[in-house]
Amino acid sequence: MTHGSKSHRALGSIGAGTTPGHVYKGKKMPGRMGGTKTKIRKLKIVKIDNDLRVVMIKGAVPGRYVVGNLLQFSWGECMTPGSVRETLQSNGRLE
Repeated sequence: MTHGSKSHRALGSIGAGTTPGHVYKGKKMPGRMGGTKTKIRKLKIVKIDNDLRVVMIKGAVPGRYVVGNLLQFSWGECMTPGSVRETLQSNGRLE
């Protein structure tokens, strides 16, 4: 697997010949990577701009930038109605 080999995730031999004559359960094999949804908790909302339709978040949002990336907000421990109200008031969006 060195010197420019193109089979970094490819398997070698996966089972014996005659005995036991099958592939063991749980044998590590290559498969698809990525394409799964992830959930990041406790990110802070810095600013909500309705004119530009932008939500500015402090922290890392995983995944590549795609127009229309899905952000789903939930009411957790840190994101209470009071904290959202304080964020909007500090940005001058809520009186």
